[in-house]
Amino acid sequence: MKKFVFLFLLSFGFLYAQEIESKPIEELSLEQEETQIAENYFVDYLNAINKTQKRLVLMNKKGALSKLGEETIEGLISGTLHYKTKIKGFGAVITITYSNYCDEEGWTFDGQIITKSNMVGNGTMEGVVCVEGIAAGKVYYEKAVLKGGKPGDGTYGIETETFARTEVPYTAFNALKSYVEENKKTTTVNNTDKMIKFLVSLPGLLLVGVGLFKLLDRYGLLPKFIVDLSPFHSSLTLTNLASIRTNHIYHHIYNFGTTSVFIAMGKNREVARRKNGEIVFEKCMPLGVVMDERICSGIYFAAAFRKLSTYLENPALLEEKPKTPEN
Repeated sequence: MKKFVFLFLLSFGFLYAQEIESKPIEELSLEQEETQIAENYFVDYLNAINKTQKRLVLMNKKGALSKLGEETIEGLISGTLHYKTKIKGFGAVITITYSNYCDEEGWTFDGQIITKSNMVGNGTMEGVVCVEGIAAGKVYYEKAVLKGGKPGDGTYGIETETFARTEVPYTAFNALKSYVEENKKTTTVNNTDKMIKFLVSLPGLLLVGVGLFKLLDRYGLLPKFIVDLSPFHSSLTLTNLASIRTNHIYHHIYNFGTTSVFIAMGKNREVARRKNGEIVFEKCMPLGVVMDERICSGIYFAAAFRKLSTYLENPALLEEKPKTPEN
């Protein structure tokens, strides 16, 4: 059983720690840490506020002239969002006004974003948006510069309750977004999808194939190449339901394969915590964890997750060399 705990922890920390050991992490100065936190906040903020603007009809029409006019929409939870575009001289002025606007829990917007541009889309931005909820703070626009209708220079001012105003370059969002998109790309052939397409290609083949796989798996006779293709033959399965704005669930364990732990992440929410004698609300990501006690006693699972919690609260421990459990 101790070996299982060790292997379980390996999946979360050991391999990562080994990688860190060969490539040490450089310590960041306080200023660098604040800049990094501000950039992460900026990305989360833009993702949230861009979703609200996608609900506007005029703003998302094709052609510059079709975007002219005014429009007001109500938040899915509270408040209003007002959009106004008018011609001024040889350019245009776009004013977006948020009034206690909220589409999702934790993100309530108040303030204005004013964009002034010429006929080719070059210009300036100004305004301040205040954010209430799990990510309380302010975003300042007066140093952002437009080029070709998009942010092309300058900085955004980010201010939260934990740090003073910090300037974030306009490239921060696109840089992180492109990094994420690059890591989403599939660089190898997905043979699992190929196998599934083959099984559904002929009537009845899927039913026969799955039945045969389950029978062979039950007696430990499933061919290795099938095991390698199977998503059910793993130590742990992780699913992100927050990506579809859904709460976490407690997913059942399959009787096929070897998956013994199933973790489902839910959408972020505010949780009340006591700090210094006061009740404060903090952002959290709920997890629904289901474990299969047929392969391990709950006491060992509990020990493993306590260790995981320790690493999450203090990631610096991953830089230390893991201790080999005693036999």
